Amino acid sequence: MENDNQKDIELKTYNDEEIQNILKEYISNESCNVVFTVSDKNLDMAQEDEEFKECLLKADLLVSSANLKSEYGSENSEAGIDVEIINKITDAEEVDVLSVMLLTDEAEFAEKFDVKIEETWKDNEYIEYVGSYVIDEDRDDDLIINEINGSIPDVLLCMCESPVQEKWIIENKSKISVKLIIALGGEKEELMQKKESGIKFLLRMFGR
Repeated sequence: MENDNQKDIELKTYNDEEIQNILKEYISNESCNVVFTVSDKNLDMAQEDEEFKECLLKADLLVSSANLKSEYGSENSEAGIDVEIINKITDAEEVDVLSVMLLTDEAEFAEKFDVKIEETWKDNEYIEYVGSYVIDEDRDDDLIINEINGSIPDVLLCMCESPVQEKWIIENKSKISVKLIIALGGEKEELMQKKESGIKFLLRMFGR
């Protein structure tokens, strides 16, 4: 594990085993745990926005967005095709099925993500993708929370604009009935670029 202390916020870059073990613990405990990935852009925002900085510091885990890069997007990777690596967190003796939902503010991104994830996880008996929910312009908090809770996901992936999503998560996490919230700090583009490095990262986060 490498420490990366920047601008009063401690970031760490984790290897596969470290992050898998942390997330497995989060899934098995009784709390709603929050993980934020943080980019240099987020750090700059936090310097100018004290409320945003406080939200980041309230997360259970901060991960450098460098984890979205490096080997996860290498020319030799099959980028999200090797679904076996997702299963570690859903050990059959502990969890039968792990359900995952996407929350985003962009319909086009949701459509692309749905297709990629359905293709990647379609034969995985441990993962159930319950779909995406696109936040509309009205941003009705009660409606959003009801949609999430009604889908009964274990894991909520949040891919909206920062710092809005981080502030919203910290403000509303007590009302959201999930085991784990993972917010990728404004990194939607990273997830859909060539070699789908972010998709590979998500798969490796839940590796078996």
